[in-house]
Amino acid sequence: MSRWNDDQLLASIKQGAFQKVYLFYGPEHYMLMGCVSMLQSRAVGSQPLLNLVKLDGTKIAVERLEEEVEPLPVLSDYRCVCVADFDLEKLAKKPMDRFKAMVEQLPQTTILVLYYQQLALNPKKSAKLRNVFDFID
Repeated sequence: MSRWNDDQLLASIKQGAFQKVYLFYGPEHYMLMGCVSMLQSRAVGSQPLLNLVKLDGTKIAVERLEEEVEPLPVLSDYRCVCVADFDLEKLAKKPMDRFKAMVEQLPQTTILVLYYQQLALNPKKSAKLRNVFDFID
């Protein structure tokens, strides 16, 4: 993943040049959800029931996320795991280490999408978030 502007991101999604991890945040919720929706539909194609997983990040642990990213896609090239409002800033050291290890070992066929609708992220004010963002980059 790298930090892209809107045009670069949309062009990448349209071309099917997917990254393993996407992190969407910011005040433009309509644009954010449009990008997430486009990414989901392009990644799983005609098989969303089999290959698209949507999780509420406020209610899951890293262990559950690990379980969801492992399976291979069915009748599609990719499996897309989308997690809303997963609070990376509140993760303790061991869960954070597990999260980072999971991201490093994501299968080539899995796209992990973290997006934030309710939770406001501010990496400028949080060293822990900056560290996670740099890691994902």
